[in-house]
This record gives sequence, structure tokens and C-alpha cells, in this order.
Amino acid sequence: MISGNVQAAKKDPFQPVDLPRCSILNRGLEEWQLKGALLSGSGREAIISHPLLGTKKVGVGMQLPNSSGQVIQIELNQIQLAVLPPCPQRIVFLYFEGGS
Repeated sequence: MISGNVQAAKKDPFQPVDLPRCSILNRGLEEWQLKGALLSGSGREAIISHPLLGTKKVGVGMQLPNSSGQVIQIELNQIQLAVLPPCPQRIVFLYFEGGS
């Protein structure tokens, strides 16, 4: 399981954003695929898969490995990922593509 306790790095707010680093960190966000979701009274979890990083179980607030993407919402058919600061704000949607 991916740890949900992520420490934000201290950054000088006047230092320019390292766009090349942000690009590298977030290049693979769209490669994640939603494989399933569990919504219960105790919380929401999703199973996501990446071609290089494998399958992970995530919950709201967890950061994806090797990226600055954080899970901000889980629904039965989609999850939303937010790119964390200091990278430019962006929302990525992953949709469930399973059979009906």
C-alpha cells in the first residue's frame, strides 16, 4: 500500500518552479488505469495499475509513487488525481474501463 503520510518539502516561495522536474514527475499520470473501486462506510479505496510500476491500492489523500499526483476523489467509475505544488495545478481523471 502507498503511504498517505507525505511530508511536503520546504521550498522558497520566491524560487521559480522547476518545470522540467514537474514534467518528468507527472509524465506518467495518464498511464495509470483504474481497475476497481471499493466504497464502504469506512472509506474509499481504488486499485490502479501502471505498466511500469505495477498494481497499487490507494485511498483519498495518498500520493502516487514516482509522481506529484495525489488521489483527491474516488468514485465507482473514476478517480481524480491532483498535481501537488510546487508543480502547476492540474487534475487528471482515471476512468474504469472494465466490462459491464
